[in-house]
Amino acid sequence: MPNYTNSTPEASVNGLWESPVSVFKNATTSTPVAVPRTAQSVLDNIRNSNDFTPFIEDLRALYSSDKERYDSEKKQLPAITWAGTFAPTRAKGNL
Repeated sequence: MPNYTNSTPEASVNGLWESPVSVFKNATTSTPVAVPRTAQSVLDNIRNSNDFTPFIEDLRALYSSDKERYDSEKKQLPAITWAGTFAPTRAKGNL
């Protein structure tokens, strides 16, 4: 269990943003597509990029009309392992 007695809650949370995460092409691939990045850099990219806007809008339309297709298409979005990094693949042995 981490010892937070010598740090403020703000410092603990802020440190999480610098944690490394792995990025995958989609939810079904097991090999990261890029070197580990920080959680903050991934969130900044999500917030500031319009790369996925058309795809997200299409997904939102599908949600109410074709849930099965929505579930399938959503898995094609890039996937991020927020709890850490996995190398060389996303396998139990690499946790």
